[in-house]
Amino acid sequence: MYFMFTFMNFMLSLIWISHGFAELVRTQQLVMASLGEDVNLKCELTKQRNVKQVTWQRVSEQKSENMAIYSERFGATVTWPFRKNVNFLEIGLQQCSIVIRRVQWSDESCYKCLFNLIPDGDISGRTCLKIYELHKPIFVVKPVSGESKLLLTCSATGRPAPELSWDIEDTALEHSTTYNQNGTITVNKTATAHVTSRHFAKTTQIKCAALNQYGKRNENFVTIPNDEMLSNKACADIWFVVSGVLGILCVMGLGFYLQRKICSRRKSASGGSTLQGHKYVPLLGITEHQL
Repeated sequence: MYFMFTFMNFMLSLIWISHGFAELVRTQQLVMASLGEDVNLKCELTKQRNVKQVTWQRVSEQKSENMAIYSERFGATVTWPFRKNVNFLEIGLQQCSIVIRRVQWSDESCYKCLFNLIPDGDISGRTCLKIYELHKPIFVVKPVSGESKLLLTCSATGRPAPELSWDIEDTALEHSTTYNQNGTITVNKTATAHVTSRHFAKTTQIKCAALNQYGKRNENFVTIPNDEMLSNKACADIWFVVSGVLGILCVMGLGFYLQRKICSRRKSASGGSTLQGHKYVPLLGITEHQL
């Protein structure tokens, strides 16, 4: 009985010590980053402690790799495999942060910061880095031949696969998904929309939004013509064609008029020079009475 009581007290003391150490380290448990951007990872102690060394590690299922180490004796050091894109951002024994530059998919992992306390040993904080790729949606709008409809297609590429949404009523909705060689996924959403004032009476802008499972969002807008705009555009197109035809006819008429005028001048000049080249010779032996 005494043994069981002693064992229970020992286990409770271990739990209390572990919980107390866990509260000593403050860090962000989950960090989200877009592919290619810089990411800051930070750990700090909530209470002042006698720290000998701070070590950053990348943790995987197979192993833990030392990335960066700082101590007052040896200074700050980044280990060789990580020197290309890892640097110290804030150096200290009570708080320490690093930056991972231009993150790639290979950087998606969990990271641990270890504070080596004297005389308690190591306490640590853990941060997991999740990387996503989400491009701006692409809008394509095509008129349906012979109908007052538009074919709307919105597509977005990302990793993980994004979800698409837009602020119009869908008709003849179609979905398609393409898995790309680089690991990204392209999602397409297509619908036909009637171009009526019911849809576009208040606004001519449609928004297509791409959303991933981490809550990251990217949007794009497209301007859609309503009935009045379409009719105005049709009138403008007709007037443009009529104006073009009238302009061509005017140019042709002016050219014809100039050509006739030039020909007339040439004929007049040719006739005058012919008369001046001949002399008047009276008929010999013929009088006016004889004529």
